[in-house]
Amino acid sequence: MSKLVSALFVTLCVFLVAAAGPASAVNLLANPGFESPAFVGAEAAGAGDGWIPFNANYRIQGQPPIGPAGAHGGTVVLKVFGTAGAYQDFPANPGETWNGGAWILNDSLDPMAGGQVAAVNIEWHNDAGLISFISNGTFNLTDGAPQDEWTLKTVTGDAPEGTTFARFVVITGDFLPGGPGGAPRYDDAFFEKLTVSTEESTWGKIKSLYR
Repeated sequence: MSKLVSALFVTLCVFLVAAAGPASAVNLLANPGFESPAFVGAEAAGAGDGWIPFNANYRIQGQPPIGPAGAHGGTVVLKVFGTAGAYQDFPANPGETWNGGAWILNDSLDPMAGGQVAAVNIEWHNDAGLISFISNGTFNLTDGAPQDEWTLKTVTGDAPEGTTFARFVVITGDFLPGGPGGAPRYDDAFFEKLTVSTEESTWGKIKSLYR
């Protein structure tokens, strides 16, 4: 291999590494910390801007007190109880890898009891409805759920065939034996699509130059 070709080969390899790089992702959630709109009272119904809430959702700040642990970030948290939660939707395609999570708190002012679970889910949908979902489902009394300690829970999965949008969900409910109890808190959620900045075929194209 000539010096010129060798230099070109090295240059192309360096370009490939720089261009491809590691997987990159951006938090796509609007209002991930539930801080918006500006808080005007002791307790506000709903999950705030960008979220679609269902059932018992309340943003809390100050009085009644958030609890001994305060907020994970900012000054507002989302509390949910019974079977309730909130979600956001994003366009998605089959085979894409999505990753999400949130900080969850079992507050001693209204501690979880029985079979109550605080989960972070990803649902895969098409125009006809739900295809399937994945859940971390591991913040509960059986799994520990320490009081007054913010715990990060995450979930990652690949969109199945037929997916047209991915739904990120924070949810609580009495999903285990023992009945409902308590109001877990959420803060600083994130949802991201993991991507690589170059096509898979790039390396093959470079190698073909030297055959």
